Amino acid sequence: MSNDATKLATFANRQLCLANARLSNAYYYQSLPFCIIDSIYSLGVRYGQVEKLVCHFSKKFNWLMFRQLGSGFPKESDQKKVSDLTKLFESVQSPEENLFNNRGYANPSAKNGRILKAELVRRFATELKDVKIETFQDLEAFPNPVALDEKLCSLPALKSKVAVRYFRMLAGDETQVKPDRMVLAFIKDALGHDVTPDYAAKLVQDACGILNHQFPPLTPRHLDHEIWKHQRAQ
Repeated sequence: MSNDATKLATFANRQLCLANARLSNAYYYQSLPFCIIDSIYSLGVRYGQVEKLVCHFSKKFNWLMFRQLGSGFPKESDQKKVSDLTKLFESVQSPEENLFNNRGYANPSAKNGRILKAELVRRFATELKDVKIETFQDLEAFPNPVALDEKLCSLPALKSKVAVRYFRMLAGDETQVKPDRMVLAFIKDALGHDVTPDYAAKLVQDACGILNHQFPPLTPRHLDHEIWKHQRAQ
């Protein structure tokens, strides 16, 4: 383990209540389409806006939003499929308004090629559907996750990998970390300097490996979420 990882682990142990680390509702969505929507609409906004949008979508189409906290994946027959989401796009005009009531852009500062978040949700879902990923179980069993993530990260506004990492976390990957501004700020406080997003993700994973000896249930996903909750409360 690097010295940076040790520093981060020490800082996290001091700042966070790791003995009581718990994931929140968003990590227990009922169906994979919610993970797509959440991960894309989280780009560049406060999470409260995302919670309201996902809730609006759930109520509008009568899709069950969450499964029980701490539970495993629902039966596939109890999940809405990725193709159910793509069909909704085919059924309406102006999906940014008629599906999500949100005209936000995924890359609002781009000089060229700005893309609506609604359109990015559609493209993301289409990429999954095209390789027959419809449910949590399909995603978990997909034989080439690296190639899939590379394809998803090639979509507009997703080059940083942050949204794709977050999608994986929401969909159950315990090893993933979302190196967003919250995590980057926490690491800067721990180390005294900035780090890149890729290095930040590795540091959280390595720090978790150190902390896991004291807190055996802790995973990188748990540690990331505790960091996020701590930063959100600041």
